Amino acid sequence: MDLKTATDRGIIVSNVPDYAFDAVAEVVFALTLNLIRKVHITDRRLREGKFDWRDYIGNQLMGKTMRVIGTGSTGKRVIQIVHGFNMNVLSVTGHPGEEKAKKLGIKFVDLNTLLAESDIVTLHMPLTPLPRKK
Repeated sequence: MDLKTATDRGIIVSNVPDYAFDAVAEVVFALTLNLIRKVHITDRRLREGKFDWRDYIGNQLMGKTMRVIGTGSTGKRVIQIVHGFNMNVLSVTGHPGEEKAKKLGIKFVDLNTLLAESDIVTLHMPLTPLPRKK
C-alpha cells in the first residue's frame, strides 16, 4: 500500500487484524470463481447473444493447487475453503512448522517453489521484509 499517496489523497488506510477474515476469504473465492469460470465474460456474451458453451469447458477448481501466502486468520480460512473444493494447497508463511502443516492439511514450501508451480496464488500477509538467512 502506498501510504504517502493515500495520505496525500485523503484516504485513510488501516490494518485491522482479525476483522472480517471470513468475508475476505469468501471474496477470494468469489473472484477466483469469476476468473476461472469466466463469469464476467459469460454474462456479457449472454447479454450480447453470443454465448458458446464450448468456450468454458475444463474450467474448474477441483484438482488445481492454490498457493496461499500467509497462514494467519484469513489465510487459514482460505485454506479451509480450498479443501471444500477438493483442491491442493501449498503455502509460504513466516511461521511454518510440521504440526501446523498437518493441522491445516497443507505443505509448506519456499516462495520460489510456490510461484513456479502456481495455478492460483492468494496473498494474506502484511508487507514486511523477509527474514534474512544466517
